[in-house]
Parts: sequence; structure tokens; C-alpha cells
Amino acid sequence: MHKKSLRLAAGLCAAGLLLAGCGPVSGDSGAEKIRLMVWSPSEDQSKDSGQWLQTCCENFAALHPEWDITFVYGVSDEASAAGAVAQDPEASADVFMYANDTLTIMTDANALAKFGGIYAEELQATNSETLLDSLTLDGNIYGVPFTTNTWYMYYDKSVFTEEDVKSLDTMLEKGVVRTLCWKKAWSASPS
Repeated sequence: MHKKSLRLAAGLCAAGLLLAGCGPVSGDSGAEKIRLMVWSPSEDQSKDSGQWLQTCCENFAALHPEWDITFVYGVSDEASAAGAVAQDPEASADVFMYANDTLTIMTDANALAKFGGIYAEELQATNSETLLDSLTLDGNIYGVPFTTNTWYMYYDKSVFTEEDVKSLDTMLEKGVVRTLCWKKAWSASPS
């Protein structure tokens, strides 16, 4: 199977959908041997955090005894995955997390597989249109949503009414708006 098809299959593994790519080589047990390179942030692989990635991969392999899967783990966070994958799609991971704002970088590099058929139908049935839009380009779905990009707005209730906060334009006309610079997920400073 082509590497891109393998990526598609392995991506479904991360989402809990039951699909995997297969190579033509069979082992002694009759199971087809597969090597999947999987990248995730280091915290997803650490013992202190419960080794989420390894657990997901082991559970997937247990569900599919027809494949003898060797998982090769690498570290890459969502922000840097696109750059590494786009540089050399064939040498990069088969499964990785990426920030949805890097979708065009990776599609331009021909580094992602399109989801279709029953897998696209499952993604459409289990995710909001807004969430899927962030992973869709030219009508094709290129990922499995893992988390949403949630934005928060804080405001002073003494300045804005309940009606005011229904419109950002109204809030901008009525009050002073400040932004927060999120230098780290656990700390913020006004800017």
C-alpha cells in the first residue's frame, strides 16, 4: 500500500476508527507485518502522563491481530509537525497531529491523504460542520479532529450588557478591548 494510504489508515487509528494500512509481507503467524511511525508531543508519550500514545497504539494493535504492527515513536508537537512533514513526506511519520492552520502547507507538499467513503461519512456524522471545515479543503477531508481551537473572551459585566456581548462589533464600539498574549498555555500576560 502506498505511504499516503498508510497515513490515512494510521490516522484513523488515532481517532479510534478501525482501519489500518497493510504491507505485502506476512510474518510466521500469518499476520501481515506493518511498520508505522507515529509522532506526538512528548507529554503524550511520557510515563508521568500515562503514555497515552503507546496505549492508543497497543489497543489498536490488539483490535487487529491480522497485522503484526511495529510502532516507531517520534516526538513532534502540532505546531512543528507540518514543517517537518512538508519537508519530506516520505520520511516523516505515518500518523501525526497537526494544527489545522497548516493544512495548506501539507496539502501543497502532497503530504496528506484524503478521507473518503465510509470514513468520511463517519467523520461527518460525529463532528460539527464547523470543526470539519477546519480540516476540509476543496471538499476533501484531510484529518481526524482531535480537539477544537477554543477561543475565550473575558469582559467586564459592568461595562457590557447581555445584549452587548452578542456582537463583537458592539463591544468594540462601546468599550476598551485588550488582548492577552499566551506565551505558555498555563500563563498569560496582558499585551
